[in-house]
Amino acid sequence: MSRAQQALQDKQTELAIELLDRVIALQPNWAEAWNQRANALYLAGDSIRSMIDIGETLKREPRHYGAMMGLGMILRQQGDDKGAMIAFRKALALYPQFDAVKKAVDSLKSEVDGRDA
Repeated sequence: MSRAQQALQDKQTELAIELLDRVIALQPNWAEAWNQRANALYLAGDSIRSMIDIGETLKREPRHYGAMMGLGMILRQQGDDKGAMIAFRKALALYPQFDAVKKAVDSLKSEVDGRDA
């Protein structure tokens, strides 16, 4: 995991993904391994596979607010503001001091809350 994190810091995304594949093969129930690979996949431009890994993260750790934040960012990028707001609000409920999520909720509040369901 530390080698994968270092690879991400060094912007060696493909190496990080390869290393995280191995971590997940060795520890398939470790939520953070899935979350880190989701981050790496997102940085590699593969938001679909990133969302799949976020789902795997949340299956293993439903309170993973970082994964919820990542999901919200991807959904917002894809134009699903309502879905993004749901993910952001779940993250905020778990970690109310998460400033990045507070800002994301505030920026979407008028757009989403004013819409019909």
